[in-house]
Amino acid sequence: MATDFFDTWPDQVAFLDATVDAADISGAVHDYSNLRCKLTGQIDAYRWGDDDAFRIDRLPPDDPGPLRVARWTTRIIEHVESGKRVFVAIGVGNILGEHGIAGRLVASGYTVTRYPR
Repeated sequence: MATDFFDTWPDQVAFLDATVDAADISGAVHDYSNLRCKLTGQIDAYRWGDDDAFRIDRLPPDDPGPLRVARWTTRIIEHVESGKRVFVAIGVGNILGEHGIAGRLVASGYTVTRYPR
């Protein structure tokens, strides 16, 4: 199966550099024992349709996330419109919410269906 990556490794590093700071890393290290529980909770929230669990109320004005998701959405549309079968794997935090891929696809005229658990 042919693969296509929406970001290069340098893109990924630049994104992390712009969005993660020492306090984020320190918090993750100190909360390590709870990370699995939080991940399980996020998976359950997604499966049960609790989109509020993923809502980001405020982004800094210079946050690169929305531009990154917009770029990815354009790439997804290009692949879908190519007529080929497409599978896209993206973290749930980039799919839902005001800046998410699902909303952008709907705004572009696509039907997005969330399948129940």
